[in-house]
Amino acid sequence: GKINASIDPVRSSSVSRAIGSPFFVVRFRFAVTMPPIRTSPWGGASPMVEGDELLFIKGKADVDEENLTVTVIADEVLTFAQARSKFTSSVHVHVTTTGLERETLEEMRAIFTRRRGKAPVTLHLKSPRGTVVMRASSYAVDASEELIADVEKLLGEETVTLE
Repeated sequence: GKINASIDPVRSSSVSRAIGSPFFVVRFRFAVTMPPIRTSPWGGASPMVEGDELLFIKGKADVDEENLTVTVIADEVLTFAQARSKFTSSVHVHVTTTGLERETLEEMRAIFTRRRGKAPVTLHLKSPRGTVVMRASSYAVDASEELIADVEKLLGEETVTLE
C-alpha cells in the first residue's frame, strides 16, 4: 500500500525541550502490532499507548521506493513522557533573583521534593550583576510535564529547560 508521509521540523517548545533540538518528526499512518496492555506484577493492567499519543520509536526504517512502502522495525517504543524521562540528563531552572522571596524558594524546594527522579537540577540565578550557575546537589527530579508546569507556574513561562 501507499504511505503518505511528511517531515516537519518540531516547533513545540515542550517537544524540543524534552528530546533536544533540532530534530524532525515524520508523520505517517501505519499499523503496528504490539501488546495492547501492560500488566503490573501487583495485578491490574493499563493501556500501553493512548489514542493520538506522540511516540518515540528507536529502530530502523526500510524504504521501498519502487512499491512506495516503509517498513519500520522498532527496537524500542516509548511514549513521549517515557522518552523525556529517559533522555533528560539534567533540568535547568532559570530564576530571577530581583524581588525573589523566601516563600518562592521554599515552594521550589517543595516542587523538587514532590517531583523526585533521576535528573539533577541546575539553578541559573539571574541578578542585575550577572548570572550564577549552581547545581542543586540535594535534588534530582523527574523531567515530567508536571514538574515543568509546577515550576513555570511559580517562576513564569520558559524558566525550565531540559538537557
